[in-house]
Amino acid sequence: MIPHRGSPPRGQLLHRGKGGIDDVLRSAREAQSLFYSLQEQRLQAEYRRAQASLRQELDQQREYKRMLQLAEYQADLVNMFGHTMRDAVLDAFFDDGSDPVLSALHRKRHEGPTSRSAPYTSVHGGHSSGAAPPGVWRHQGSTEEGLVPPDFTDESRHARERRVFKRALEELRGGRLCGY
Repeated sequence: MIPHRGSPPRGQLLHRGKGGIDDVLRSAREAQSLFYSLQEQRLQAEYRRAQASLRQELDQQREYKRMLQLAEYQADLVNMFGHTMRDAVLDAFFDDGSDPVLSALHRKRHEGPTSRSAPYTSVHGGHSSGAAPPGVWRHQGSTEEGLVPPDFTDESRHARERRVFKRALEELRGGRLCGY
């Protein structure tokens, strides 16, 4: 029998050296490490996706909790200042850069008295019955004349109400008012 060129020696499947068993073993090791590294990369990518999903869910929970706290705070402010200030409270929380408190007060002024705002305006207007306008009491020389200055226009009244409202908000934010 004539041995073929390139065939391994007797008892050995592949010869050693380049193109032989050493190259096959090196290729097998590289394939194995590639297989495990691909599996590890896949697991790491899955872990990163899971972490991103958890972070997103946590952010949504934080935002929901913040909105609940904001709603409770708004409800407390509405309870403190009455239903006539509801629009002002909503505008103060969602300020778009305009002057929402004054626009809400302006809107309330042009609406006319409602069942809830009538006692508020009548008490602060200087008289207890809704029969006479506030100017009548001023001209008759009542004792409340010192409480209502003659230059008390609608704009200054609204500006003053806004300052009082802002001061109350600052007191609440500062924690000075604890009990409602």
